[in-house]
Amino acid sequence: MVDDASVLGHIALTVSDIERSASFYGRYFGFSSEQSFREGDSGPLIALLRKGSVVLELFQFEVANPLPHDRAVLEEDLSTVGVKHTAFAVDDIAKEYERMGSDGVECITPVSNLSNGMSYFFFKDPDGILVEVVEQIQR
Repeated sequence: MVDDASVLGHIALTVSDIERSASFYGRYFGFSSEQSFREGDSGPLIALLRKGSVVLELFQFEVANPLPHDRAVLEEDLSTVGVKHTAFAVDDIAKEYERMGSDGVECITPVSNLSNGMSYFFFKDPDGILVEVVEQIQR
């Protein structure tokens, strides 16, 4: 048993171009490459990115299945049972929304507020994967 069961080990994404995705997550969320390796002779290329205690694991396969349609449409994805998306917290959500939008990142929702006061928006990464940006509620 793990002493602290609330610890998140890592977040894993399968991507089509590991260098492009590593650069994207580095640019927008400050991740840096920690390690890259190939698993076996014909296995996937794997990159471990880190920002503080958060590890993002990227997989790139020679032949990968495309992102299913319902995983690329926010309303369909949210209503399907299973893991939904990754969310990254920022200090100034309006500034991040403007920066990403001006860089041509596909932001699929405007900055919105939940009834609990949390601000968020969704965008698609270079592979069309839904990702959320949140500005945490100050406590």
